[in-house]
Amino acid sequence: ARRQAKLAAKEAKKALKRSLKAKAGQAEEKAPGEAAASGRKAAPVPQGLLPCAEAEEEEEGCVLRMPAVEVKHVKNLYDEIADQWHGTRYKPWPKVQHFIQSLGKFALVCDAGCGNGKNLPACRDARGFGVGSDVSKELVRICNEQGLEALVADSLLLPYRAGSFDACLSIAVLHHISTPARRARLVAECLRVVKIGGRCLFYAWARDQESGGFSGHRFESQDVLVPFHKRLPVKAPQSGPGGGGAPGRGQYAAESSSGGGGGGGAVGVRRQKRRLAEAVAEGERSASRGGERGQGDDPQGGGEDGGEDGGEGGDGKAAVAPPGPGVVLHGMVDAAKGTVVYQRYCHVYDRGELSRLALGLNQSSRVPAAAAAASGAGRGQGDMPEKPESHEWVAVEEEYYDTGNWCLVAVKTAEAPVFPLSQSNSI
Repeated sequence: ARRQAKLAAKEAKKALKRSLKAKAGQAEEKAPGEAAASGRKAAPVPQGLLPCAEAEEEEEGCVLRMPAVEVKHVKNLYDEIADQWHGTRYKPWPKVQHFIQSLGKFALVCDAGCGNGKNLPACRDARGFGVGSDVSKELVRICNEQGLEALVADSLLLPYRAGSFDACLSIAVLHHISTPARRARLVAECLRVVKIGGRCLFYAWARDQESGGFSGHRFESQDVLVPFHKRLPVKAPQSGPGGGGAPGRGQYAAESSSGGGGGGGAVGVRRQKRRLAEAVAEGERSASRGGERGQGDDPQGGGEDGGEDGGEGGDGKAAVAPPGPGVVLHGMVDAAKGTVVYQRYCHVYDRGELSRLALGLNQSSRVPAAAAAASGAGRGQGDMPEKPESHEWVAVEEEYYDTGNWCLVAVKTAEAPVFPLSQSNSI
């Protein structure tokens, strides 16, 4: 009987190997377009959610005012998902690390949009020093808890003097900026804070995810909402009787489908289902309260970022998730998966778009900073020339594709021009 069991197990292993090989062969035979079609779909941003370009041109200084789509679907969202995001981003991409190492010893590096600070330790390892900033206060909190130097700041208005840094990183930030003028402002600001001869490295999500892209997403347009599944927080069991009261930070634990978190087997599964139902009911109550406050509904979609394929819809009941620290009201509870689905705004880039963005600064420059200082020009609108003057101060060193991103190394070749706050939308 034992021999027969061993033989049966061997045959089962062989059959499994043959099945895996057959599936792998079918995947290789697929055309690139078919492979992309099977990826997770990221829906286009609905009309009316993106800022109006005409209104942006008419209103002075609006480039520095964060549009609602970035507030709701970027800034507040990252405040909400910061802890889970931190758990999956822990080291720099190899080419980003190589760029940092190429700067040499004692380099001072600005990481604009540092997230959870995963690139900052590489600066220390290269015997340099990194200073991070991010618009998400929760991600900056995570940086500070790790002993990293980081502060809350908008990458379009960095709180540093011009020419302070040897290099600047902007990794996975540009694809969260919703208008061309704001993207140009971000690139100009990163170049402003580096010395002449300083280099800036930009990474932005590529629309083409077939050539080595890790995400597996299929983008239907350049401006999309990409679903992110946050594990639904479930109340952890009390350690003893009499432990009532509302739980604080760290008193929630995500439970697995096996029913972990106090009790195993059928009892644990029933307990998890009951808690999940309570969370859905709480979400519905939050939705009604949000409607009374006059909050609008944001479009929803399916799928999951960086995980298994998330279906659109499902058997589980959907409800608006309770708002967290970022006051994100567009999350939808997927009870079947035990997650809250949030929508991240992204503008995905085509080949050459980053180069055009950087080199376009040479044509829209107004006055070099040194010339403005020599002539006593202020930052008011009346001190600027009527027509923009061409000023070559940005050069492109390299543009390449890496890990599903278009990447650009830009060099500051001369003094940065003065971009007055009242005319920031002209860059």
